Amino acid sequence: MNVCVTGATGFLGGYLVSDLISRGSRVSALVRPTSDAAKLERAGVHVVRGSFTDRSALERAMQGVDVVYHLAALTSRTAPSKQDCYQTNVAATDLVAQTVLDLGITRMVFCSTAAVYGVIEDPPVDEQSRTKMDSPYAETKLVAEQRLLDAYRAQGLPVVIARFPGVLGYGSPSFIGLFLAIGAGGFRVIGPGNNHTHISHVKDVVQGLRLCGETAGINGRIYNLASEHPVTVNELVTGIAHELGVTLSSVRLPRFPYQMFHAANCMLYRACGRELPRASKYELFLSDKVMSIARARKELGFNPKISLREGLRDAIAWHRERGEL
Repeated sequence: MNVCVTGATGFLGGYLVSDLISRGSRVSALVRPTSDAAKLERAGVHVVRGSFTDRSALERAMQGVDVVYHLAALTSRTAPSKQDCYQTNVAATDLVAQTVLDLGITRMVFCSTAAVYGVIEDPPVDEQSRTKMDSPYAETKLVAEQRLLDAYRAQGLPVVIARFPGVLGYGSPSFIGLFLAIGAGGFRVIGPGNNHTHISHVKDVVQGLRLCGETAGINGRIYNLASEHPVTVNELVTGIAHELGVTLSSVRLPRFPYQMFHAANCMLYRACGRELPRASKYELFLSDKVMSIARARKELGFNPKISLREGLRDAIAWHRERGEL
């Protein structure tokens, strides 16, 4: 199979490329001119350098491919402006989709995010659950989803959408803030810590993405890709503390002030598109972020296997090798 991956130099994209190559696929990648693509080139990837808003670069990268995995995005970690998020997460996605249609490519897999569910009030969420636009990242990802589904209905765009939560594994940058806070000592959980969160291991997400690209008859569908079971916040922070070799404080912070702060942030964003500092840092403690993966199990054969402990161990080892922990 011939495939194209955008975002191939990133954490998840790198794992996806390696998995596809190991299964015999020929892979091309559209890479920004400033990105380091040496590892991809050594692996035999056909690297095309250019902007994601450059139609000619997209055509060169996607010529003759069967499946496009569109992973390139601006995430909430970089605190991008709403305008920058829109340009990358919406406008560039529109152009990728139009190129897919024009070249007659048989499948486009769009990587979205569990952030589109916001703070979950009635867990678990499935693919029909209510979505919320409460950050530039969530809003632009959801707008991109809606436009892709509109193109599916109007023009037959062969798109499949994957939503997943935070991803762990060797090379994962997602939890460094929490690792540093716990590792510094004196970390205190907000609330009782018995609420749940869903996390995925990168290898399980790659399995799900590959199935989204290969499974017949699923165009226009959305799939949640998460771990086998959610974990409590207590289990998560205790696991991190264990891997870091530190002792957690038994003192808890009250949840109510942080709930009010987050509610104020959501109202501010809806009113004027601005966010309060650090508001997203507290979401982990404010709801049960549980995702149903029943549809992915039934329709894709998705079968996540890797434990939270292994994911934490891999991620922490990577940060330690880089001198960050």
